[in-house]
Amino acid sequence: MFASFLKVSPACASCGEDLSAQRADDGPAYLTVLIVSHLVGPLLLVVYMAWQPAPMVMVTGFCAAATLLSLLMLPRIKGGMVGFQWAKRMHGFGDGDPGAPDYDARTFNTRDFDARSPAARPVDAQAATPSPRP
Repeated sequence: MFASFLKVSPACASCGEDLSAQRADDGPAYLTVLIVSHLVGPLLLVVYMAWQPAPMVMVTGFCAAATLLSLLMLPRIKGGMVGFQWAKRMHGFGDGDPGAPDYDARTFNTRDFDARSPAARPVDAQAATPSPRP
């Protein structure tokens, strides 16, 4: 699925599925930090309570462990998020089925978006400002 460490290939190498429209953005990084901190935090307390190592030993060891764990988990979490998006037909993964939702962000960046959705029309700036009192 990946062309490099975190860059998703434009298409699947085995089936040819278009992967260019996926948008994982900051989700994988957020989940990686969340998981790593919940694993390393309690372990830090256990190590300190059991052996009471020197502070620099703990800083060096746990920084290295957190970095290594983050580098190992980040591509797997990103792959899982892209797979989840593909399974839910989000961000351009739809196959043209009219019954399947297709949440393509490019739809919201067009000028005629408010013409398709009357509820999503931007509020007129002059109508939104209150008139001054006499």
